[in-house]
Amino acid sequence: MRGGCIASGKRLVRERTGHLNRIKALLITHGIRALRITDAKWCERLDKMQTGDGRPIPARLKIEIEREWKRLNVVAEQVREIEAERDRLVKGSEPSGDACTEKMRRLVKLHGIGAEFATVLTREVFYRPFQNRRQVASYVGLTPAPYDSGDTKRDQAINKAGNTWARVIAVQMAWLWLRIEERSVALVLQLLSLCAIRPSCQPDLLRRRKVRFAAAHQLMRPSSAHARAHS
Repeated sequence: MRGGCIASGKRLVRERTGHLNRIKALLITHGIRALRITDAKWCERLDKMQTGDGRPIPARLKIEIEREWKRLNVVAEQVREIEAERDRLVKGSEPSGDACTEKMRRLVKLHGIGAEFATVLTREVFYRPFQNRRQVASYVGLTPAPYDSGDTKRDQAINKAGNTWARVIAVQMAWLWLRIEERSVALVLQLLSLCAIRPSCQPDLLRRRKVRFAAAHQLMRPSSAHARAHS
């Protein structure tokens, strides 16, 4: 079953980003660049800030920023609580009695998959059974979208018809893998050949979207098999 903590966490992260952007926007209009806004003593430093032309921050603007900062702290604390709850579930050793929790604990044993990736993959993807890798790719939205009309045949990247959040996590996982595991020459060269990229272009590998999507497709296969193990 899909967990509500992921949806709550996503909403809180978006809300936290909104508060941060609002504070930065209010300050930048007066020529002030904000740094370390989440610092516990940032509000004290706000009293000493000056506008770009050397004037103190207007009183009403300061009050609005302080209110926004207090709301930011509340949301940030709630995000930390959700992350702590997630870590307790994933990193715990005692039997949980929940199939999804056991899958998360197996996934984090894979190199490069942490608590966040394991939680999203389990709660958004591997809570349901899949018969083969094509079903996994179709559900996540990593299947190709070919265009075939007359003599024109080309690939239009992926169809993006699946689970958006799971696809984002899969692509992020592939991005990290391509950056950290560049020594895995066999799979990298295979992805290069699939995407028609010459090996001499390997320095540009990390900036090629096709390679990242192909890597995401490939990495979802062992993740799916590992999550199903012993279930």
